[in-house]
Amino acid sequence: MIRKKIAKSIYGNIRVGVVLKRRQPRDDNDDENKDIGWISTDRLVAIKLSSWAKMSQYCGRHLEDPIREISAMQLIGNYHPNLIGPIEVLQDDDYLYTVMPYCAGGDLFGRVMNDDNYVTNEGRTRIWFRQLLSGLSHLQKKGVCHRDISLENIMVDGNGNLVIIDLGMCLRVPYTDPSNMGCVTDVSEGSERRLMVVQGEGGNLLYMAPEVVEADEAFDGFAIDLWAAGVVLFILLTGMEPFRWAHDSDENFSRIAMKGELKEVLKGQQNNNNLSTEAINLLQNMLWRDPRKRLTLADIMQHPWLLGKKFATCASPKNTSPRSISKTAIFLNMIDERMRKTHKKSQNQLLE
Repeated sequence: MIRKKIAKSIYGNIRVGVVLKRRQPRDDNDDENKDIGWISTDRLVAIKLSSWAKMSQYCGRHLEDPIREISAMQLIGNYHPNLIGPIEVLQDDDYLYTVMPYCAGGDLFGRVMNDDNYVTNEGRTRIWFRQLLSGLSHLQKKGVCHRDISLENIMVDGNGNLVIIDLGMCLRVPYTDPSNMGCVTDVSEGSERRLMVVQGEGGNLLYMAPEVVEADEAFDGFAIDLWAAGVVLFILLTGMEPFRWAHDSDENFSRIAMKGELKEVLKGQQNNNNLSTEAINLLQNMLWRDPRKRLTLADIMQHPWLLGKKFATCASPKNTSPRSISKTAIFLNMIDERMRKTHKKSQNQLLE
């Protein structure tokens, strides 16, 4: 049973639904309720209504695609606690209906940016960030780049746990085809991950990685999701945005991502929260302009802050990552110019 509207979407809206169940008659003489075939339950779901007319209107003109989102949700499954999955997909002549679990806690944007009483807390943020990374880890295992990680696209369920939503802009990450080095395949082959051709700007500019903003070179799909996760972590820990956008014209971006002055930027902010040395170090090493200097997911999972540990010494250098040149750098260096050119010619958006 579809009820009130809770949000708008590009192709329609999202509504709350009540799950019905078929009524079982108590006996053959139950004349009073014999015409009642269904009764409501206490279970709520979120139903995304996407108009076929709008999908036809925006086809090829908008990066977000409901069909691609459903394909991605079916690929990742509905069993991971930190990723939204489909319960059911239905359609009629007017709409495509995607039935999903209902997250009663709202989104993180409302929790942080719209709450005047929001208080930063490293312990709570650590728990949330671990859940965010767990969701991203599942996406990586499935070979999917979300491409639109933001506070608005992270929900809180009824138990206070984070759930990543909105896969409408996601892409399937290309891998080298072991049987033909000039072609690409997906993660199922277990081969070498490849860079992705420029796909155009999309999503929230605040969370967009610099290589996507500049749009002048191929990018690592996993690295841009982790950049966005770094911006999310900064906001959760400080209650403020690190910069307006990842461009040289933004002074804070230049100081943090190019000069490594995140600690100094935090000192100059009005609401300085006295973050721990470990938190500052993690943020700095997730927000370098050069993707080869950023921590990979494996690096982040082993970082002292995420493990709730302290550095051995009080002072820490600007870059104390497990490897100053991470796995991402090794991956990038393994892709020669010939493969890049071949990939640019052959690779388009891979998740259709």
